[in-house]
Amino acid sequence: IIETIGTTELLHAFIHNFRGRNRPGSSGIPLEGYQVKLTDEHGAVVEGAGRGRLQVKGRSAIPYYLNKPDKTAELIREGWVTTGDIYRRDDEGFYWFEGRSDDLFKCSGMWVSPGEVEEAVITHPAVLEAAVVAEADDKGATIAAAYIALRPGHKAGDALANEIKEHAAKNLPRFKRPQRIHFMEALPRTATGKVQRFKLRQMSTENRG
Repeated sequence: IIETIGTTELLHAFIHNFRGRNRPGSSGIPLEGYQVKLTDEHGAVVEGAGRGRLQVKGRSAIPYYLNKPDKTAELIREGWVTTGDIYRRDDEGFYWFEGRSDDLFKCSGMWVSPGEVEEAVITHPAVLEAAVVAEADDKGATIAAAYIALRPGHKAGDALANEIKEHAAKNLPRFKRPQRIHFMEALPRTATGKVQRFKLRQMSTENRG
């Protein structure tokens, strides 16, 4: 299996792994004929290794969104298509997916990728699936909260929640560590299997209230 990425707006894959040059887990490197760049939250281009919002330019890119001038103006400029993906580029030029831009959040002034936290949580043997969203603590500060469905034979409770927190903390800096654990029977998903994070965010707001 060779990992790659493409979008509807580009009609084609534009970052790809190749035989003899690939990094498992990464989306790969830009294909010939496509230009790729990362921009920070202020729109400045990220040079060298770093992370940012993915923008792509290539011959197959759509010129506009039909009957959607506002969306076109926002996401397509001078041939560059702005995706909703946040990527990290390493020192060798490989691109690593970190999440959708609208799923990321800041803790202690630092960006948190839900996927990175979820990877740390799901390696605990009791965890079947997990999804992480932003939640406010008792003082109103933003923290990471993990919604977790357990594997059969494991019982939800404070002891297990603390165990999962300690397990995740081994592989995460302090500001990314999940501060709250919410157990549920199963994560809410769409008909195509995608986690409905907006429902989890709604639940986080209700939990605060």
